[in-house]
Amino acid sequence: MNKYYDGRVPNRNHTHSQQELSDRFLKPITEKLSQYKFRDALHAFMELARYGNKFLADTEPWKLVKSDTAKTEEIMQFAYEILCNICIASEVFLPQTHQKLLSQLGLNLDASEKLNFWNQNTWYVPGNNSQIGEVSLLFSKIEDETIEKQVQKLQNSIPVIEPSPQIETTTNTAPMKDIIQFEDFAKLDLRIATVTHCEKVEKADKLLNLTLSVGTETCTVLSGIAQHFSPEEVVGKQVLYLYNLAPRKMRGIESQGMILMAEDSTGKLRFMQPSEAVESGSQVS
Repeated sequence: MNKYYDGRVPNRNHTHSQQELSDRFLKPITEKLSQYKFRDALHAFMELARYGNKFLADTEPWKLVKSDTAKTEEIMQFAYEILCNICIASEVFLPQTHQKLLSQLGLNLDASEKLNFWNQNTWYVPGNNSQIGEVSLLFSKIEDETIEKQVQKLQNSIPVIEPSPQIETTTNTAPMKDIIQFEDFAKLDLRIATVTHCEKVEKADKLLNLTLSVGTETCTVLSGIAQHFSPEEVVGKQVLYLYNLAPRKMRGIESQGMILMAEDSTGKLRFMQPSEAVESGSQVS
């Protein structure tokens, strides 16, 4: 506008339908906003901006101005009209940028024009002899140096946390097993079970035979914890139970699932228990 027309907007002479433009671009924005679907409303708003970009890219007024001044005026006026509607719609998404656009586009909207835009989905048509304001960049580019300074500032603000003297540290951490996908983990059915009975398995130094209450079910699990716990220590404990593990026979007894234990750096086993008692059979998620 500044280069070709000294900042004056050519008078309206294009043939685009207000109703079609309103139905295509304004209604989707207001409908999504009224449904509180703000992300979808923002996408609809961006469609209007994309339409304007494509319109200019397809018509190429910077080339056409050399051969068809009348058509160039029509293109530039409609591009300005699109920008005006982008400006009005931007108020709910970018209120500060909206104010900048109003000034740069030379718009002075009254309350009725805004109401028509939002309540009636009326495509805004600027008046004749509009004059644009002083044009400047709406957004400034964030340079890499600025980003690096902010990252360093954040890193410097992170406090150094010394390990608590009560926590025993060790370098004897077991290596991580193969990476699995979430779908693999989701197949595991973990439950909280209560041990109602426990006894040693004959001729098996490491095995205890546990009877578990899992909701309304009673399950039998053989666990290799006999060298760590006596049967009396186990009865009454709530344990983490792998419910859907395929049954397996050991010493002629079918073991239905598995209880999960934690092993510290010294090899000592500990029960994985909820911090407070929960109903037997509760799912772990």
